[in-house]
Amino acid sequence: MSERASSPPAASPTPAPAPQLRRYGTPISLATAKVVMEAAEAEAVRNRWPMVIAIVDSTGHLVALHRLDQAQYGSVHVALAKAETPSTFGARPRTSRTRLPPAA
Repeated sequence: MSERASSPPAASPTPAPAPQLRRYGTPISLATAKVVMEAAEAEAVRNRWPMVIAIVDSTGHLVALHRLDQAQYGSVHVALAKAETPSTFGARPRTSRTRLPPAA
């Protein structure tokens, strides 16, 4: 019977680094959402745009929603989807990049 040379036990593999968590930023307060809603509504009325305005926080959760007179009911779903999409993919919507100050 031949003797085998014993080898040292295999070192345990180095664990993979933890995945980076998405940073959502500071959620919008209800008071701030009301100010933004008033400005958006004034713009829509000034331009005679019958529309739905949806404001979500930095995690995509609804904070405020207004359906202006004569806006199509289906526009509620469209406005919500458009408002939620950037946070779903970790991006800021184009309008917030150009009109709002950068997130702290």
